Amino acid sequence: MIKHFLKKALLLQLFLLFTAVLFAQQKAVSGKVTDADGKGLPGVTVSVKGTTTAVATNGDGFYTITVPNNQAVLRFTGVGYLNSDVVVGARTTLNNSLLKDNKQLDDVIVVGYGTKKRVNVQGAVSTIKAAEICLLPTFNLHLLTECRGLG
Repeated sequence: MIKHFLKKALLLQLFLLFTAVLFAQQKAVSGKVTDADGKGLPGVTVSVKGTTTAVATNGDGFYTITVPNNQAVLRFTGVGYLNSDVVVGARTTLNNSLLKDNKQLDDVIVVGYGTKKRVNVQGAVSTIKAAEICLLPTFNLHLLTECRGLG
């Protein structure tokens, strides 16, 4: 009876040790995503390539993500910027700078559930110019600074 109990206790300890080793392989990586001028980029998606693990940068461009191992590749994607892939390696802090994507878009229409090209839309389409948005009676410091160049 005691031998049977000791065997179970030993197996439980080995199982717990093995589980701890598996969890020890994961690590947290954090950093800041910036543009070419060094300004933090909010809303950039940082994902572990080949998995469903992903986070978005905060308002200042900072992020923290858990990676499975040192060979993991982080993919940085942002609207209007070129994608960037970086191998984590032994680093726990990984800062990245994204370059602007200067491709011109052909009349893209934003709809409630996605985007379509103007030629593929059936129905009425309205166009709003940036100067018209600046005339809206809202108080937004970012909008005010953007509108100064349009006036």
